Amino acid sequence: MIALVSFDGIERSLFEKAAQELAIDHRIHYFNAVDDLFAHDDAVASEAKSRVYPRVIVMNIDDAACISSMGTLKATGNWDKIPVIGYGFLTEPTHVTDFYGAGGASCIRKPDTYAELVETTRGALGYWLSMTTLPCDFLREA
Repeated sequence: MIALVSFDGIERSLFEKAAQELAIDHRIHYFNAVDDLFAHDDAVASEAKSRVYPRVIVMNIDDAACISSMGTLKATGNWDKIPVIGYGFLTEPTHVTDFYGAGGASCIRKPDTYAELVETTRGALGYWLSMTTLPCDFLREA
């Protein structure tokens, strides 16, 4: 699973379209906030009797609440081992430094066009899902 956190309706529809084009749409789950991600994970864990973590979390770091919620995310169980990718316009230097300081793995600048979004998504997710060995491949909790 790829978890996208705190994206508005327009951004979400662009991601959905790009994900369909890249044939990864079935792997992406959208959450309004980190708390919604935790609630979803708790529901899946209680049903499946084990916890299955996302491969990566993509977080809208233009939303200051996302950056502040990184502390909660990184302080909860094995969540500190999941790579979090910050995605934003990156116009505020403090957003970038705060995000990395809170444990973020990578920052990606929001592209200006849909075509650039597809290419950015392809490159970023290609790297994180195909070229790296991720902790979720080894994290399981009974």
